[in-house]
Amino acid sequence: MAEFVACPVCEGTGVTDTDSLRAKLDKPGVTGNAHPETSRRAGTTPRKGSQRLQVLEALIEHGPMTAFDIANILHRSPNQIATRLGELHEDQFVGFVFDEDGMVETRATTPGNTGRVHQVEPLGQIVVNGHTQPEMFAGCA
Repeated sequence: MAEFVACPVCEGTGVTDTDSLRAKLDKPGVTGNAHPETSRRAGTTPRKGSQRLQVLEALIEHGPMTAFDIANILHRSPNQIATRLGELHEDQFVGFVFDEDGMVETRATTPGNTGRVHQVEPLGQIVVNGHTQPEMFAGCA
Protein backbone atom coordinates (compact mmCIF):
# COMPACT_ATOMS: atom_id res chain seq x y z
CA MET A 1 0.00 0.00 0.00
CA ALA A 2 1.33 3.43 -0.93
CA GLU A 3 2.28 5.77 1.88
CA PHE A 4 0.82 9.24 1.50
CA VAL A 5 2.40 12.46 2.67
CA ALA A 6 0.81 15.87 3.10
CA CYS A 7 0.92 17.84 -0.13
CA PRO A 8 3.63 20.53 0.07
CA VAL A 9 1.39 23.00 -1.74
CA CYS A 10 -2.18 22.51 -0.57
CA GLU A 11 -1.33 20.80 2.75
CA GLY A 12 -4.00 18.22 2.03
CA THR A 13 -6.79 20.66 1.17
CA GLY A 14 -6.68 20.10 -2.60
CA VAL A 15 -6.57 23.89 -3.10
CA THR A 16 -3.42 25.27 -4.69
CA ASP A 17 -2.20 28.62 -5.86
CA THR A 18 0.38 27.67 -8.47
CA ASP A 19 0.52 31.32 -9.61
CA SER A 20 2.22 32.30 -6.35
CA LEU A 21 4.64 29.40 -6.79
CA ARG A 22 5.41 30.46 -10.37
CA ALA A 23 6.04 34.01 -9.10
CA LYS A 24 8.93 32.62 -7.06
CA LEU A 25 10.63 31.71 -10.32
CA ASP A 26 10.63 35.39 -11.29
CA LYS A 27 12.04 36.82 -8.07
CA PRO A 28 15.33 38.74 -8.42
CA GLY A 29 18.42 36.65 -9.00
CA VAL A 30 21.48 36.56 -6.78
CA THR A 31 24.65 38.43 -7.69
CA GLY A 32 27.78 38.83 -5.60
CA ASN A 33 28.92 42.13 -4.12
CA ALA A 34 32.05 42.04 -6.27
CA HIS A 35 30.01 42.04 -9.49
CA PRO A 36 29.61 45.32 -11.40
CA GLU A 37 26.38 47.32 -11.24
CA THR A 38 25.34 46.00 -14.67
CA SER A 39 25.43 42.43 -13.32
CA ARG A 40 23.39 43.39 -10.27
CA ARG A 41 20.80 45.08 -12.51
CA ALA A 42 20.69 42.02 -14.76
CA GLY A 43 20.00 39.89 -11.69
CA THR A 44 16.63 41.58 -11.27
CA THR A 45 15.36 40.84 -14.78
CA PRO A 46 12.74 38.15 -15.51
CA ARG A 47 15.41 36.22 -17.43
CA LYS A 48 16.57 34.78 -14.12
CA GLY A 49 13.10 33.32 -13.59
CA SER A 50 13.18 31.68 -16.96
CA GLN A 51 16.60 30.20 -16.14
CA ARG A 52 15.14 28.70 -12.97
CA LEU A 53 12.30 27.25 -15.01
CA GLN A 54 14.76 25.87 -17.59
CA VAL A 55 16.74 24.17 -14.81
CA LEU A 56 13.59 22.61 -13.37
CA GLU A 57 12.45 21.44 -16.80
CA ALA A 58 15.88 19.93 -17.52
CA LEU A 59 15.81 18.01 -14.23
CA ILE A 60 12.27 16.78 -14.93
CA GLU A 61 13.19 15.66 -18.45
CA HIS A 62 16.62 14.16 -17.74
CA GLY A 63 16.41 13.15 -14.08
CA PRO A 64 18.89 13.91 -11.29
CA MET A 65 22.02 15.76 -12.45
CA THR A 66 24.91 17.95 -11.35
CA ALA A 67 25.12 21.68 -12.12
CA PHE A 68 27.78 20.78 -14.69
CA ASP A 69 25.43 18.33 -16.45
CA ILE A 70 22.59 20.86 -16.50
CA ALA A 71 24.92 23.58 -17.81
CA ASN A 72 25.92 21.34 -20.71
CA ILE A 73 22.30 20.64 -21.60
CA LEU A 74 21.24 24.30 -21.37
CA HIS A 75 24.46 25.69 -22.90
CA ARG A 76 25.08 27.91 -19.88
CA SER A 77 27.91 28.50 -17.47
CA PRO A 78 28.09 25.94 -14.63
CA ASN A 79 28.43 28.91 -12.24
CA GLN A 80 25.13 30.37 -13.52
CA ILE A 81 23.40 27.04 -13.11
CA ALA A 82 24.86 26.49 -9.63
CA THR A 83 23.47 29.88 -8.59
CA ARG A 84 20.02 29.06 -10.00
CA LEU A 85 20.14 25.67 -8.22
CA GLY A 86 20.90 27.43 -4.93
CA GLU A 87 17.85 29.63 -5.45
CA LEU A 88 15.71 26.60 -6.32
CA HIS A 89 16.95 24.78 -3.20
CA GLU A 90 16.00 27.81 -1.12
CA ASP A 91 12.44 27.64 -2.47
CA GLN A 92 12.36 23.85 -1.95
CA PHE A 93 11.80 23.22 -5.67
CA VAL A 94 14.91 21.00 -5.86
CA GLY A 95 16.86 18.93 -3.37
CA PHE A 96 19.94 16.76 -3.22
CA VAL A 97 20.05 13.06 -3.98
CA PHE A 98 21.31 11.05 -1.00
CA ASP A 99 23.10 7.71 -1.12
CA GLU A 100 22.32 4.71 1.09
CA ASP A 101 24.61 6.13 3.82
CA GLY A 102 22.72 9.41 3.93
CA MET A 103 25.49 11.36 2.20
CA VAL A 104 24.82 13.72 -0.70
CA GLU A 105 25.49 11.82 -3.91
CA THR A 106 28.25 13.20 -6.13
CA ARG A 107 29.26 12.47 -9.71
CA ALA A 108 32.36 13.18 -11.75
CA THR A 109 32.19 16.44 -13.68
CA THR A 110 35.53 17.58 -15.04
CA PRO A 111 38.80 15.65 -14.56
CA GLY A 112 39.52 15.48 -10.83
CA ASN A 113 36.27 17.21 -9.83
CA THR A 114 32.85 16.09 -8.66
CA GLY A 115 29.50 17.81 -8.31
CA ARG A 116 26.54 17.24 -6.03
CA VAL A 117 23.50 15.62 -7.64
CA HIS A 118 20.23 17.56 -7.62
CA GLN A 119 16.68 16.34 -8.19
CA VAL A 120 13.27 17.95 -8.53
CA GLU A 121 11.18 17.90 -5.35
CA PRO A 122 7.37 17.53 -5.42
CA LEU A 123 6.95 21.29 -5.08
CA GLY A 124 9.15 21.79 -8.16
CA GLN A 125 7.06 19.29 -10.12
CA ILE A 126 3.92 21.17 -9.13
CA VAL A 127 5.31 24.59 -10.06
CA VAL A 128 6.19 23.30 -13.54
CA ASN A 129 3.33 20.90 -14.27
CA GLY A 130 0.58 22.11 -11.96
CA HIS A 131 -1.12 19.95 -9.38
CA THR A 132 -1.29 17.00 -11.77
CA GLN A 133 -0.74 14.10 -9.36
CA PRO A 134 -2.87 14.84 -6.32
CA GLU A 135 -3.25 11.11 -5.75
CA MET A 136 0.30 10.98 -4.39
CA PHE A 137 -0.64 13.29 -1.53
CA ALA A 138 -2.98 12.74 1.42
CA GLY A 139 -6.18 14.75 1.22
CA CYS A 140 -5.76 16.05 -2.34
CA ALA A 141 -8.61 15.58 -4.74
